[in-house]
Amino acid sequence: MLTIVIVEDSALIRAELVRLVSAQPGLRVVGVAGGEDEAVTTVLALRPDAVLLDLGLAPGSGLQVLRRLRAAGNTTRVAVLTSRTGDVLRDACLTAGANAFFDKNEDVAACLDLLRSWRPSGPPVAEPHNA
Repeated sequence: MLTIVIVEDSALIRAELVRLVSAQPGLRVVGVAGGEDEAVTTVLALRPDAVLLDLGLAPGSGLQVLRRLRAAGNTTRVAVLTSRTGDVLRDACLTAGANAFFDKNEDVAACLDLLRSWRPSGPPVAEPHNA
């Protein structure tokens, strides 16, 4: 099971992302945040396997969340999902340590595919022993 924190300032979009992610097999939302400080605190406290991060937060910035997490030594996988696109912003996010960057208006399905690909494989199932 891949645990995920969703960082999105819009309550409506956040609720929709929680619904979409929770509907995916093997994905579980363990926390949400709407602002920069709340996001950093939530991710550091919950230690999810992944973060779905919007860049436009109120208050704060998703890019700053990413920078603060990496400065704290946090290596959680981060998928940026934003309507603020462009090569300069994409490059800034990837340089700051994002693992992926998606356009919220066009790439939600691709983002969900990536999150599913990040699911950990479980331990091997032990074969029953006959005594």
